Formats: sequence, C-alpha cells, structure tokens
Amino acid sequence: MCEAMGQWGARWLEIEPHHMDPAYVLWATAKLADAGKLPDQTVVVRFELRDRPGDSYWLLLRKPTPELCTKGTGYLEDIVARTDSACLTEIHLKRISYQEALRSGRLSLEGPPQLTSAFLTWFRPSPYADITPARPPASRSAGPAPDARAASRRAEADRPVTVTGASASSATGHSGQTTP
Repeated sequence: MCEAMGQWGARWLEIEPHHMDPAYVLWATAKLADAGKLPDQTVVVRFELRDRPGDSYWLLLRKPTPELCTKGTGYLEDIVARTDSACLTEIHLKRISYQEALRSGRLSLEGPPQLTSAFLTWFRPSPYADITPARPPASRSAGPAPDARAASRRAEADRPVTVTGASASSATGHSGQTTP
C-alpha cells in the first residue's frame, strides 16, 4: 500500500518553491547514501544554499548510517557544496544529474579532487525518480485549466495502482477502493 501511494504521489507531484525544503531533501539524500561506497573515514560535506544565505547544512557521510546536521558539527569539512534548493530537489528526483548540475554551474564542489569526484557516486536516486510525472516539469506552471486538471485526476483515480512487495495482495486506487 505504501509503495502504491509513493508511486501515485510521484506521478502527480507538483513542486512549487515552498515545497523545496533543503533540510528534507538533504535528509532524504542521506538516507539514500550507499554505505558500501562510502569511504571508511567520515566525510563531512557542508551545503551552502544560494537562495537561503543564512542556512547551512552538513552531511556526515559515514558507515553505517550517514546523517544530516543543521548546526555546525565541529568536524573539519572535507567538501563544500554550493547550490540552491531547486537544484537539490531536481538532483534528488533525478530530473538532472550531479554532473549536469556541475556543468551548468548550478552546483559547485570544493574539496580534494578524489573526494569531490567520488562524492558523485555515493548516492542512489529517489526510489520514485523513474516514475514519469503526469505532466512534464516544464509545463506544470502553465498546465491545463483547473477544470481539465480535475477531470484528468478523476480519470486517474479510476485506474488501479499496482502494489508490489511481498505483502501485497490487491491493487488500490488512490480513491480508496480496492480492486481485484
């Protein structure tokens, strides 16, 4: 059921500026760190956000469980990442890659070259990143008229959602009705 709800949410996700909470995105990013790829020593990454100049966040990338800090850690910082909330969100949702963000100048990484290049390989994308949105991100702001949008959502609600996983025994649409 949770997997189906996540898939439905990813399909209908409409991100607006007030949804781009860097603390949430970085917390989720920490949860997606591949501990098997992390170095044996702790790597501290400070994120400076261009759109939130008073805020900084620190990812403590260590085995077995990376974590996010919102206050200075006392550790020496290995990497400083400079970006903005929108870029973090787009990377997390796999709308752009770390490499594309670096090439475009939306993300910069400062630190030892061996760490900054390895950093790009330490994270898995969101498990819902490959779900095709109902509307492409670029057209969301213009989008269809509210009545057309509501009709489209009603049509989507009538379609069953496939639930995957060992405990799944039925498919449930987001309207709450169970289908065989």
